Amino acid sequence: MTNTRVEVRRRIGISLLGAVTAVVVACNTPDAVAQFCSAAVATLGAGSSIFRDMKGSCLREVNSRSSLASFAVAKEDPDCAEIGKQANAAIAASQVVADYFAAVNALASFDSGKVGTSASDLVDKASGIAKVGTNTKNALEALSKFLATALTSGYQRRQLARDLPQTSQSAIVVLDALSAIVRDDYVEGLLTSEQQKLGDQYKEFVLTKQTIAPLSVEAQLALYDRWRSDQDTILARRTTAEKFVTALQSISKGLSSLAANADRITAKELIALLKPYASQLETLIPAIQKAL
Repeated sequence: MTNTRVEVRRRIGISLLGAVTAVVVACNTPDAVAQFCSAAVATLGAGSSIFRDMKGSCLREVNSRSSLASFAVAKEDPDCAEIGKQANAAIAASQVVADYFAAVNALASFDSGKVGTSASDLVDKASGIAKVGTNTKNALEALSKFLATALTSGYQRRQLARDLPQTSQSAIVVLDALSAIVRDDYVEGLLTSEQQKLGDQYKEFVLTKQTIAPLSVEAQLALYDRWRSDQDTILARRTTAEKFVTALQSISKGLSSLAANADRITAKELIALLKPYASQLETLIPAIQKAL
């Protein structure tokens, strides 16, 4: 009788572990986890051009202080150089999160969390983000530790199911920080300043020319077309950045849903859970990649 009870308990334990693992692995179904994680990695990679344009926007704003007839773009500026360092730190933070999703995908699909970059080096670079608070730095350190553990041969997908609630929160903290950088520093800060300075540059150019001689209708139309084109370019950058923020938020929501439900839904239900997020990301990625 005792042996029978032990065997029943053993089978129940295996069954419960198998249920959790099956949800994470999504076996016998289209790989919902792999699709979502791959889309997250691609999104984070596509966003690098947005972070790089932070320095570009700063330099364009600096250049707008010169005469409109001057086409020499400032090659360097101390303030822009510092913004460039902050942008590189944000890119490093993005890569840490991308490596996290790559590890989750690898563990779920192949029972191996191997990734291609050194998480500790990336965390060192990412810690240079000036506005990153203690919570974000702690989250980056936690992701680094997870990636280091996931690289070991002893770490398996069943441990992923156990650790997912905690590690997902760390990833979400970093994603929120990246969203804030793009939304507040790039869109509301740099692009807004660039747009205002560009408008001022055109106004000053017209006033200067008008003091010498009235501009012809053709010259006014040509100037307007050029100003409109520059404005449209800034608007396109702004739209792209906003789409990137939307994508980051979608990643956060999808990951949060996965972590909250990994121990209570079937593999079939997992598809319905993650498919909307993966589909939204796959729609946004091309727009983010093409615009900058």
